[in-house]
Amino acid sequence: MAQKRKLDSYDDDYDCDTESLSSFESDEDFVHSISSSEDDSSDEEDFSSVRQWCIIDSSSHAPSQFSFTGDVGMKACVTNISDLLEYFELFFTDEIINHIVTETNIFAAEN
Repeated sequence: MAQKRKLDSYDDDYDCDTESLSSFESDEDFVHSISSSEDDSSDEEDFSSVRQWCIIDSSSHAPSQFSFTGDVGMKACVTNISDLLEYFELFFTDEIINHIVTETNIFAAEN
């Protein structure tokens, strides 16, 4: 029997239902099901250059790596920082700290 677990902070869209995943006979059926449900998306992208997925084992060579095309480095201006707290807040926003506190409290309540 499959178990359905709902997390308090997520929508019903993120429920876990392993029984529905086992109804697909192959990975291709699952991918086809996902792609057909996303056909109405307005964000059509060109995936003609995407490689075909394949299993890599000890008898086959690994495919070449994708080259990184993004910008590197920090996006924030660090020249005007006069305090260690300002530097810390560049990386640890209130949102991140609240998430850490929430997850820590959940862990403490479970143990």
